[in-house]
Amino acid sequence: VSRDLDNPLPFATIALDRLAGGARVAVERELGAGAVSLGADGAVQRDDRLRTPPGESAPELDQLETVTNAALFAQVRYELAPRLAASATLRADRVHFESNDRLLANGDDSGERTLGALSPQIGVTYRTRVALLFASFSTAFETPTTTELVNRPDATGGFNPDLQPQRTAGFEIGARGVAHTLLFDVAAYAMTVRDGLAPFEGASGQTFFVNRLESSHRGVEAFGEWRPSRSLTASASYTWSRLRVTEGEFEGNALPGVPEHRLVASLRLQRGGVYLTPEVSARSALWADDANTAQTDDALTLDLTLGHDGLGAGRARFLPFARMTNVLNAENVGSVAINAFGGRYFEPAAGRALVVGLRASL
Repeated sequence: VSRDLDNPLPFATIALDRLAGGARVAVERELGAGAVSLGADGAVQRDDRLRTPPGESAPELDQLETVTNAALFAQVRYELAPRLAASATLRADRVHFESNDRLLANGDDSGERTLGALSPQIGVTYRTRVALLFASFSTAFETPTTTELVNRPDATGGFNPDLQPQRTAGFEIGARGVAHTLLFDVAAYAMTVRDGLAPFEGASGQTFFVNRLESSHRGVEAFGEWRPSRSLTASASYTWSRLRVTEGEFEGNALPGVPEHRLVASLRLQRGGVYLTPEVSARSALWADDANTAQTDDALTLDLTLGHDGLGAGRARFLPFARMTNVLNAENVGSVAINAFGGRYFEPAAGRALVVGLRASL
């Protein structure tokens, strides 16, 4: 992967030249009623980063950042009974960050950090006539990105030595399957997150990151699709998320940026290749800061799509469509800048818009 970025921001212009790549190898062996998988993966990322203040020609940060990731993993699966299976997975990660400071007039901020973890997971599944039932306990390990590490409140180079990786442990239980004309997928989860990464904005508009001590995540995710005939399809997805800070300054507060309720529902009405799809999206209010002092309103939008499944002859097929978004022209918050400086939390969503397009298959 190659990326060349030149991004003028209010506080500075960021120039980033990135090269990255990786590889993965895995071997699986069947052993009677079970199977064993062993594997390894690795990746490397090289970022050449310049940060120049507004109106200046000389950079305030010039450094080369290298990240290498190596991991080993193993998984064992075993059939306990004809429809009952268990699995266990263990993954070991090692991530090494290194920065080479090339702007030495204000001192050498070169440095390195190595982060690692063992991440176990166990699970069990049971297959019925119409559904697969599953339950699992898993852990996860997520390092900060180079951008999160580089954005230091003291404006020095190198990597933030205080920013730690996020660690998660939790349970999940659920079912997925097909019953007659209904496809369904539902899961409930409970997780504890240690050292979760939390953004905050400085006076210049630059975003920095700190670790939350601990937070609790509880939720339900459900999806269903009902297709009683070729001319009618109804689908809906619902998410309930109860995310709370359980330790530290904001103990008991809701995590910002995540609504407690979110629903998306749609109908597809079709006749003779022509289809009409109304879609409703709704969400509850969400907080914009850790202190829970600023909150959005609830939001509701309606979209409509009219199209055709294919016109043409032979191999050539043309699929025209027209989509009107936010049909009711509702005034909603489109995105939230969490913990923004000076109360600049909210960005408006787009009003009513019309998109007309044509897909072609030749």
